[in-house]
Amino acid sequence: MKKYFLTALLLFLIHLAARSNDIDAVKLLAKRIVPAFADKIIFSVLPATERDEFELKWNNNKLIISGNNANSMAVGLNYYLKYFCRTSVSWYSNDKIFLPSTMPVVPQPLHHEARCGNRFMLNYCTFGYTMPWWTWKEWERFIDWMALNGINMPLAITGEEYVWYEVWKKFGLSDREIRNFFTGPAYLPWHRMANIDHWEGPLPMSWLNEQVELEKKIVKREREFNMKPVLPAFAGHVPEMLKTKYPNAKITSLGEWGNFDKEYQSYFLDPFDSLFDPIQKTFLEEQTKLFGTDHIYGTDPFNEVTPPSWEPDYLANVAKIIYTSMKTVDEKAQWLQMTWIFYYNKNWTNERIKAYLRAVPQDKLILLDYFCDNTEVWKTTESFYGQPYLWCYLGNFGGNTMMSGDLKEVEVRMENSFQNGGSNMWGIGSTLEGFGINPIAYEYVFEKAWSDGKVDVDHWVSDWAARRYGKADENVLKAWNILLNTTYAERAGVGRATLTNSRPVLKDFQSWTTNPAIKYDNRELLKAWNLMNQVQQPVTDVYQFDLVNVVKQVLGNYFKNVRDEFTEAYEKKDISQLKMKGREMISLVNDIDTILGSNKNSLIGNWITNSMALGTTAAERKYYEQDAKKIVTVWGQPGRQLVDYANRSWAGLMRTYYGERWKMFIEEVIADVKNNKPFDEKEFSVSIKDFEEKWAEGSKKFSTNPKGNTLGISKMLYKKYSDQIAETAK
Repeated sequence: MKKYFLTALLLFLIHLAARSNDIDAVKLLAKRIVPAFADKIIFSVLPATERDEFELKWNNNKLIISGNNANSMAVGLNYYLKYFCRTSVSWYSNDKIFLPSTMPVVPQPLHHEARCGNRFMLNYCTFGYTMPWWTWKEWERFIDWMALNGINMPLAITGEEYVWYEVWKKFGLSDREIRNFFTGPAYLPWHRMANIDHWEGPLPMSWLNEQVELEKKIVKREREFNMKPVLPAFAGHVPEMLKTKYPNAKITSLGEWGNFDKEYQSYFLDPFDSLFDPIQKTFLEEQTKLFGTDHIYGTDPFNEVTPPSWEPDYLANVAKIIYTSMKTVDEKAQWLQMTWIFYYNKNWTNERIKAYLRAVPQDKLILLDYFCDNTEVWKTTESFYGQPYLWCYLGNFGGNTMMSGDLKEVEVRMENSFQNGGSNMWGIGSTLEGFGINPIAYEYVFEKAWSDGKVDVDHWVSDWAARRYGKADENVLKAWNILLNTTYAERAGVGRATLTNSRPVLKDFQSWTTNPAIKYDNRELLKAWNLMNQVQQPVTDVYQFDLVNVVKQVLGNYFKNVRDEFTEAYEKKDISQLKMKGREMISLVNDIDTILGSNKNSLIGNWITNSMALGTTAAERKYYEQDAKKIVTVWGQPGRQLVDYANRSWAGLMRTYYGERWKMFIEEVIADVKNNKPFDEKEFSVSIKDFEEKWAEGSKKFSTNPKGNTLGISKMLYKKYSDQIAETAK
């Protein structure tokens, strides 16, 4: 009896400590996010329930936020900020959070429950396109943003290379062999997914040391908000050099990826090899020692590469062995896998998918239906043959800065999944490759998880408009209604960009990585721009960010009209018209650069400077600088298929990279017409590639500070271009 009492007492004390920790976490969150209101907010923990929930009440001139855990209370705080304070908390660490002078009263108690228990965030690629240069300052704000939006299953792969460094040392590889196996920092996602090795290596030891300490802070803070960080596990990717230490090991190349040369191919250890389990055991034990574990491991074999065999039995055995190797080390292990491979590679037939998925015990394999805004794989696989899955919105590839995301279609698909996706639909998520554009789509997705049914998208966007500006405004509301029916009625996709960001061509666009196609009438977007100019000087950072993006999008769309007029002049051999349209094109690019330069979140200078700040020596700073510049321009080896995949409209990049390419093009075309010879695009592409490489390897310095008044510049550019755009065809 005494033993039972002591056990019960211990469990009770643990429960009290957990409740206290939850309250401490959200108190500190409030002090970081809304310090002026923090002392007037009381947090309390609700009794444990099957669903996440929060309540808002007003009592004795104080706001009471209750929830079943810290994560739910954070969502409650965000609900109050959005719908009572009319403020928007950005994921950018340098954006100010604007609050009303006095705390708004909550007139009636409110209660909301989550419709799903799992809410996932991030993509392996995000760690290359957005996060490689982040410090704790950026991570702290982003984790706060995730908590406020109810995310409780974040991908957590920072510092992974340090773990592998320790593992490969134990398997006999030298310091140089291991660090040369890794890629440059911005390319690590594709190394982690077994797409490329060595590219931009060797990785500095200072990087490994810094990142492992950062990851410790990341997972600690995430767990304080009841998140379960998804850590990696071994899926078979090994250094080619391992064959020199274990000559009998069955190690084979995974083949070409992204048009990279053979020397950069990744290598795969057959899961049936006796070396597989020891590597998994060593990795998971080393990782757990450093970061702890929540027993969920992200493992993605065969991402965009070909398995050694397509036989269903082979695929089933690979899945079984990978899971068993995790379970041997961690009895509670659950495997989380993205299903991009099933969408991307049509060789994954239903027979093969079923064999692969059903080889893992029920509920031990959680699947991310990765690109549901385009293709919902659950619909074509009998809901993944019963294994649990999360409905995920991707929405962005490569960090492209095109305004897009069909909100009403997202609503329809999410609601249908909640209603008809089956009991194994365990949650929702976002698998964006990069962010910094279209925050409306991601906040919509995560708020939908707390809805009680269908959401009126028009009404939701009206609320969004008010909190972006800081108050209700008729012009802002009208502008966002136009945006909802233009840019945010466009489905996001791969390789989106205005034509400004494309390699120059006379017709269409040069590559699938820079597709400027739009279905809406740009003149409608022009109306939204005009309406957004009608407000008084914007007081919120987020409103100015929205305005910059609308201006950039309208002018970027219009650039295609001017380019087409340039082409018409070329066909008529009208040199005078060619010169005039050429000047207009360059002026457009420079004006887009100017409006972007007025916003602190749209500067190439910050991307480059932040990368260099991580260097401990001059050589490291130069190394990081080139890594940062290459990923957003040439991407990989010169002239290969991924050039401009990570294109983005940023000040500095627009003028000195995209603009210079177009300037070279215009001059070459005019010279050819003068010399009575046809323009040779193939010959021109050689000089363009040379320019791109020199730009990426150069040391030009870019501003890290915004310049000019955003609203003033916007009004000036509207006056300059509005009549011309209004006269264009769709």
